[in-house]
Amino acid sequence: DNVTTPNEVVGLEVFPNPFQDETIVAISAGELDNSANLVVTNFLGQIVKSEKVSVAASAVTNHYVNFSGLKSGVYFISVETNTGREVVKVVKQ
Repeated sequence: DNVTTPNEVVGLEVFPNPFQDETIVAISAGELDNSANLVVTNFLGQIVKSEKVSVAASAVTNHYVNFSGLKSGVYFISVETNTGREVVKVVKQ
């Protein structure tokens, strides 16, 4: 939908993608959000990393995610706030 509610994850960008050991997750949060759950899963759906992220309300928060202990391949980064969830496919080289 094109309607943004106050608690909704407004946007999620990952750069660079593909990457080597670290990537930046840019989280655009709603005006009532102050934290988000970031979960990284592999292509089998297994959780390989999970972090709680402090986000700035009504702003973009850049969060660095370290993949250095993980093998090269396809992963999915999911960011969830109170009422919104976004998922992005990423590739570790």
